Amino acid sequence: MRILIKTFLKKVFKKSTFTHEEILVNEVMSEVQQLINTCCFKYLFIPMEMHLPIKGEDLKKHYSYIIKDGKMYLDIDNSINRKDLDFDKYCFLFDGVPSNFFDLENYELFFQNIAAIKAEFELQLGAKKALYGKNVLRH
Repeated sequence: MRILIKTFLKKVFKKSTFTHEEILVNEVMSEVQQLINTCCFKYLFIPMEMHLPIKGEDLKKHYSYIIKDGKMYLDIDNSINRKDLDFDKYCFLFDGVPSNFFDLENYELFFQNIAAIKAEFELQLGAKKALYGKNVLRH
């Protein structure tokens, strides 16, 4: 899948001086910012699951995207269950500056699952609006 994304980005942005990583990060950050701007709550939990075919079995790995105080985090290791809830310490922050290969993989994961993330975001946002009412501002 990574090769398909790289090939696609190279074709679309042939004349651009940006690398495919920079284009990927910019696209993801644009989507992240749109989700953050759409969220009228101070905190929103977006649960996701990944299907991993291991030894002929379809195993599910649970992870979460979290919007908190105008930032978006990725919680791959289920850090949300830790007592201190220090997202900056335990979760990956989408800040537009991947510092290593593993950070870049988090951007690719987001890009690959963007439709599912948006659908779950709308579902969770709708549920929270139903709980708190429609006229809410950053609860």
